Amino acid sequence: EHLRPIMLLTEAHILLGGAPFLNAHAPTVGHILSSTVARVRPRGAALVASTMESLLRNYPAEGAALLSSCGAWGPLLESCAASHAGVPRCETDRVVGHHLTAVARACAAAPGILDAHLPVAAGRERPQFGPRGLVDLYLSRVDGAGHGPLGAPRRKLWVAFLVSLLPPSQAPRGLSDAAVKEMDRLVDACVDVLTELDGAGG
Repeated sequence: EHLRPIMLLTEAHILLGGAPFLNAHAPTVGHILSSTVARVRPRGAALVASTMESLLRNYPAEGAALLSSCGAWGPLLESCAASHAGVPRCETDRVVGHHLTAVARACAAAPGILDAHLPVAAGRERPQFGPRGLVDLYLSRVDGAGHGPLGAPRRKLWVAFLVSLLPPSQAPRGLSDAAVKEMDRLVDACVDVLTELDGAGG
């Protein structure tokens, strides 16, 4: 009931208040995000994702660090892990797509930000979700990353992130190795994105 106004106000303050607002109210913003990321229904998740998007677009390194310090990466990655493992009643593909976009933006600014958060458990008696699982999740979802005006930019962002993991790279060794092992699939994804951009005149 109160999620919509809270997230809209938070996003507006991030956009309008700038760095002074974020510096003064980082603990509050962190508390709001850690209380909502991967903890609300899909409809509310879009509001949370929009706020994270504004944070990471405008303050990528600071936003990545804030999400780390407030504990938001844990539930976000656990949600991705559950989806990758096919856990019943896990988050929808749309919500997981929001999570993957946040990870891509954060890692572009702070390549080692996930070091302390991977691997995570996907559930009881399931393999842990680490760098290889994360790269596989991107590649398995990139074709369905969305359509219309938001789909192509999201696919471009995801593929650019995966390419950035290839050596020489500042990315953690585990993520870099995982990207190299999926080179064939990554090349296919790159070709698809470039073809899509060429067809759209972009």
